[in-house]
Amino acid sequence: MNKTTLILFVIFMKLSTWVHAAEPKVNGLYATWCLTGMSKELNGELIPDKATYTFTHEGKLKYVAGFFKQEDDFTLAAEKIKTHSMGNYKIISIKPNHMVLNYGGYMYFTLGSCQ
Repeated sequence: MNKTTLILFVIFMKLSTWVHAAEPKVNGLYATWCLTGMSKELNGELIPDKATYTFTHEGKLKYVAGFFKQEDDFTLAAEKIKTHSMGNYKIISIKPNHMVLNYGGYMYFTLGSCQ
């Protein structure tokens, strides 16, 4: 292995480690989620809400609230979900059945469609 190849290999390994370190934060995002409530503060009193958000592996965000539907493309960058027209959401936590995002307040989700 020559010096250039070795340097490129080390850079690749560092980037690979960085990407894998970021994955757990978004692990589980790709699903359908029910927005159950919102709060001004983390763990504050919830204002009930019922809107369904679906995040696809293809980078689509689908939003449904009653008869209103909206779809947008999204990307993930630095623990944020960035969309073209629906705003940017900071990922606070994603667990198997619960998710918290921040967008002008804290948004609390449960896994699955809203009933």
